[in-house]
Amino acid sequence: MSFQHDRFDQVDQAPSVDPFIAFLDRIDRVSDVRERRRHSYDLLRFGAGQRVADIGSGIGTVCRELADLGAEAVGVDVSEAMISAARSRHPDLDFRVAMAEALPFDDGELAGYRAERLYQHIGDPRPALAEARRSLAARGRIVLIDQDWDGLLIDADDRATTRAIRDGYTDSFRNGSIGRQYRRHLVDAGFEDVVIEIDGRAMTDFGLFGPLLRDIVAKSIEAGAVSAGAGEGWFADQERRASEGQFLALMTHVLAAATRPA
Repeated sequence: MSFQHDRFDQVDQAPSVDPFIAFLDRIDRVSDVRERRRHSYDLLRFGAGQRVADIGSGIGTVCRELADLGAEAVGVDVSEAMISAARSRHPDLDFRVAMAEALPFDDGELAGYRAERLYQHIGDPRPALAEARRSLAARGRIVLIDQDWDGLLIDADDRATTRAIRDGYTDSFRNGSIGRQYRRHLVDAGFEDVVIEIDGRAMTDFGLFGPLLRDIVAKSIEAGAVSAGAGEGWFADQERRASEGQFLALMTHVLAAATRPA
């Protein structure tokens, strides 16, 4: 399997973990990603020494930052390769291989639960959220961050092809529109004080966004949402716009925060 942005749930089945790690390293340095990370820590409201878990922890960037802020950070990822990479980078931190639906924590062990860009890879979020609630202590906090890929807007003359490409990419995920579902699922899981925030970003740097856009088009062609000719022609037009300083995409991120009842 070649590297694809929508297949982080299948890292250990890929020929190499290196492209996934390289992607995370690049994304971790993007300014708006860093800003959302910092804001998520504020929403967790944890105190010094409290145990906070990052679910889908990848290469361990969040755990490092949480630990530096005084938390007892624990990283959980389904990928053994990712956990191995995180342990190599941060040997002083606690990383564990586990599924979001079967967390390695006792009831009420956590003060905070955080997951970023994870639930788009989970078809049914209810078991994972039930595990989050079980693992959190009374008044513990949960914070979720994800894209809603239907909220990706791209300036293009051919609006029909643009919609088809976006929809094809959204459908390539197990749950590409999870962002708008967070409030409902958190309420149904028994959380309270649910707050939803929208972080919309204008993307004009084609050097940064272009590789993702290429993947979006490729996945849409693969899914049969558009023909190869239509998809390639549409992407060529985006390259032209970029060369003329006209490229614009709007990315929608959803942040959800809630509290486990006492």
